[in-house]
Amino acid sequence: MSKIYFFITCFFAFLCNLSAQNKSDYIWVFPSNFEPSEGIEGSILDFNGGHVTISESLFATELGSSYSMINDRNTGELLFYTGGCEIVNKEHEIMENGDDFNSGQIHDLLCEDFSGQYPARNMVITLPSGYDGNKFHLISKPFYEPEEAPHTFDKILLTTIDMSFNEGLGKVMEKNVVSFEGVDLLGSYLTACKHQNGKDWWVIQMEEMTNRYLIFLLDESGFQYHHDHEEGYAFGERSSSTGHATFSPDGSIFAFYNPHDDLIVFDFDRESGELSNYRKVDAENSTQGNENRGSVAISPNSRFAYLASDRMMYQVDLWESDLQGSLELIAEWDGFQDPLIVGLTNVILGPDCRMYVGTGSGSFHLGVIYEPDLKGQDCLFVQHDLELPSPKSRGSMPNFPHFRIDEEEPCDKGITLSDNPVYISMQQNIYTFPNPTSGEISFKFEIPLRSGAILNVHDAMGQLVHIEPIKKAMISKMIDVRSFHSGLYYYQLIGPNGIIGNGSFVKER
Repeated sequence: MSKIYFFITCFFAFLCNLSAQNKSDYIWVFPSNFEPSEGIEGSILDFNGGHVTISESLFATELGSSYSMINDRNTGELLFYTGGCEIVNKEHEIMENGDDFNSGQIHDLLCEDFSGQYPARNMVITLPSGYDGNKFHLISKPFYEPEEAPHTFDKILLTTIDMSFNEGLGKVMEKNVVSFEGVDLLGSYLTACKHQNGKDWWVIQMEEMTNRYLIFLLDESGFQYHHDHEEGYAFGERSSSTGHATFSPDGSIFAFYNPHDDLIVFDFDRESGELSNYRKVDAENSTQGNENRGSVAISPNSRFAYLASDRMMYQVDLWESDLQGSLELIAEWDGFQDPLIVGLTNVILGPDCRMYVGTGSGSFHLGVIYEPDLKGQDCLFVQHDLELPSPKSRGSMPNFPHFRIDEEEPCDKGITLSDNPVYISMQQNIYTFPNPTSGEISFKFEIPLRSGAILNVHDAMGQLVHIEPIKKAMISKMIDVRSFHSGLYYYQLIGPNGIIGNGSFVKER
């Protein structure tokens, strides 16, 4: 009987694992060295647990113009992230052999100055291996800056990570392996789509100043050029590093957009990697100011493309035969600043079936498209609707492929985002001295307080004996405990969203 029970238990666990939604994109990190302090503070969006949780943390590197991250596909736990200069594990420490990522002249000159941000937009993506559950491949496109042709990208690198090393913290096994070179590629637009076989990945890149699309395949043997496709509009001088590319959640569409070339759409065959049915949609730029950068995301039902530029948000119905006629203005930047312009530059589909919109500059706010599967204004786009405890840095949003392309649902509509999202304040290490004390005691905070807080002190019986308000940005606070009875006392530092630190001290006679 016990053997039968064991078999049934294992069988149902296997079925649950098969049916569970892939959670490889369930945690987004936004490190940004916005305020001078020890460490790099930042925000985390966590889609685990059935609701969106927003928290603060300290990070090892800042992420800005280009960043990629990956989470455990089953648990949604953060595994590692990179800003293009180094690879950082889930404990926010540089992974073994994770330094000098994208090494070279630009790395040596600028990575240290940019706190771990590689100074190129949307130039790295992380792809799980289809053949080994512990391995991940980073495809990156570093700057090449010869004197005669500055700011070009002429190679693609492959870096491989094995998460079975260092008790799950991972190790970089191969790094910066040149997999393709000799062609000047457009900056940005690095995206990927899973092959029909469910194991391999297609990657499409565009050659600069041509209409040539280069299609690459990442399979069991490595990353290599597969074929190319020439059709349509030739890319101009302003095409590079100004836009974004994506595949539809069902893998049938490849699209890219920037405010200079507008929207380009192809049908895509996941089996052969072939592009077909070229279409172009022109979207009018804003009259409020220059439109320099943009991005594109496609709705969960693969019907609507959203074109986001610095100041404009458009929707295109991909199911219509006349794409140009289906173009609809959804919103124009409403003038909000916090203090920098909170524009509409970057749009990304979340695992909760909503789209999140971030500006191209540092910002405390994200916009939200609540119903991207609906046409026109029914999509419910709300600008600067979600406030972050620490600002995202300049540049783009996380660069993910669609991980659930072969699943029944491309995202989980059951994940809630309430009017009052769950906020978790960054935990503080608090140092007390002298401890024990007979007079005054000082509480020193590891980093300056992000907001005002209250220090509550309780005696050993749990009775509240002292309340001390502490102002924002303070790094220490001293209180006089000479009137306290001798004994053990407990303290809690409480911020706007709950307890952010605690500990104890001893009062002597």
